[in-house]
Amino acid sequence: MSVNSLSMIDAVARRTAVETSWAQWTALTHTASSGTREVTSVVDAEALVLISLLFQDDERRLRDLLASMAATHSRFLSVHRAQSLATTFPEPAGARLAEFASWATHPSWLRLSKLGVHTNAAAPRNKPLGELRLLNPPAIQLRLRAAFGVGLKSDLLTYLLCQHDQPSTLSDLAASLAYTERNTRVAADDLVDAGFAARDDYSAQITYRAAIGVAPVFFRSTQKRLRKKESAPRWAPWAVIYAFLAHVADMAQQSMRQQWSTYVVGSKSRDLIEQHYPLLIRARVLEWSGQMVELVDPLSALARLVTETHDVVVRRL
Repeated sequence: MSVNSLSMIDAVARRTAVETSWAQWTALTHTASSGTREVTSVVDAEALVLISLLFQDDERRLRDLLASMAATHSRFLSVHRAQSLATTFPEPAGARLAEFASWATHPSWLRLSKLGVHTNAAAPRNKPLGELRLLNPPAIQLRLRAAFGVGLKSDLLTYLLCQHDQPSTLSDLAASLAYTERNTRVAADDLVDAGFAARDDYSAQITYRAAIGVAPVFFRSTQKRLRKKESAPRWAPWAVIYAFLAHVADMAQQSMRQQWSTYVVGSKSRDLIEQHYPLLIRARVLEWSGQMVELVDPLSALARLVTETHDVVVRRL
């Protein structure tokens, strides 16, 4: 596969990121409504903000939505979690997040806003976001934060409710939500004590799941709007997916700016695969494939990885 094919890989990654993020914004606000098909997975708020920040130059409406979200609803967003997830995205994520903080009105973002940087991007247009669609099932994370506050327990309950009674290990919970295992254990045990979660101490590893009867409390009023046989939207590992797409696009842009040789492009492609393929497998986005590792050309393997991720995103949206 030629180096020129990297631009095609870049295009697929960018299109996937932009179209998916726009669709998820439609699940949160009528301002972003479009003909995009209905979202049925949980919207991960911080992951959505980060991917929108990184691809706002590809779709200016994302910048308008971000500015409005920061100005009117930043109280629903976790600064700590956004910063933690930003470390898994390409380097511009931190600076872009500081710019987002400079638009935010909630005091929790004040310290980060002081690190904001000036950019040449067009100023956001005044597009009021309006009220968030908190009763829309994919917005369950923000709904629980509105009820119980922004923090680990709200996010943990969101995750457990949307696993459809599948047990989760402590490491799965911590990795999926970007919190430490120690804090996750304390929060999970508190949910158990409160009757929101159940803990299985008798398996090979301690696991947690939502307590029986808890999910209908949060989804009964909106159950008819969900897909048949589902009582809650499903959690999807958007942070892992978005970080991979962002790194692919970032590598492609660096290649064009610095005019990398075929060898360097291949080396960088191999690095991306080695870094992100295990993460995508652990997050159950993809399954391990012997054919993937047998591909001699790293750029061909990367193209396949991006295509397969795109296909999964379409199914999980």
